[in-house]
Amino acid sequence: MVDVVLPVPSSLVMIAHGAVFGPLVGTVLSIAGSLGAALVGFALGRRGGAGLDRLVPAEQRRRADALLDRWGVLAIVVTRPVPLLAETTVILAGMSRLGWGRSALAAMVGSLPAALLYALAGSVVAEWADPVVVFALVLLLAGATWAVATLIERRGTRRNTEGVA
Repeated sequence: MVDVVLPVPSSLVMIAHGAVFGPLVGTVLSIAGSLGAALVGFALGRRGGAGLDRLVPAEQRRRADALLDRWGVLAIVVTRPVPLLAETTVILAGMSRLGWGRSALAAMVGSLPAALLYALAGSVVAEWADPVVVFALVLLLAGATWAVATLIERRGTRRNTEGVA
C-alpha cells in the first residue's frame, strides 16, 4: 500500500505472496494490497493540497489527466499494472468527479490480471528449480503491460490531436 508515496516494487511483493501463500490466497492478498494503495491514492487526491505537487510530477500529471479525460474509470483499470502511472492516475481520479465506488471497482478489476499472474509466478518459483526463467517471464509480463498501456495512451493522444485543427 505504501507504493503511493514510496517506491515499493509491488511486483516482487505479489510474487512473494504467491510463493508463500499459493496462487489463490496470493492473488487475493495482492489485490487487497493494490486496492488499498489505490484507495490511499484516491484519498490523497480528494484531500488535495500543495503536497500533491511534490508527489506527482507535472509530466505524470499531464499523462494521467489525459487518460482520465479520455477514458474515465477505464484509465484506472488500464494503468493499475503500470508503475508510477497507476498511482498518479488514482491520485488524479481523487481530484476528479469520479466516485469512490467506481474508482475502487476499477482499481480492483485492473489489479486482478497482474495479481493473478504474479501470484502464479511466485507459486511456480517456490516449486520450480529455475527461478531465472520465471523472473524473465515476469519481466516480460511487466514490459508487455507497459507497452499496451503506452499504445492505448498514444492512440488516445493522437485521436485528440487529430480532432483539433
